[in-house]
Amino acid sequence: MAELKHGEPVGELPAHAPAFKEVYRFIVEALAGDEVAATGLFRKYLAGKMPEELLGIARSREKSEQSNSEHDRQSRAQVPALAA
Repeated sequence: MAELKHGEPVGELPAHAPAFKEVYRFIVEALAGDEVAATGLFRKYLAGKMPEELLGIARSREKSEQSNSEHDRQSRAQVPALAA
């Protein structure tokens, strides 16, 4: 695979490209928009490596989502039903 420079247009993308876009977007968001650092982590991911930093980001996001989900369930349980 030829090396691509950031922002360089590519030809036809494979069918699974949208999934990789989502992974990259997730990494960029987790790194507060630092595209240089995100690109480095993403390249390692594409090379089949799983950097500890990326694992930590994923674990942190999962815990946050679980916490939010639990909070939402508790909030719904405390809201009384409206009378018709």
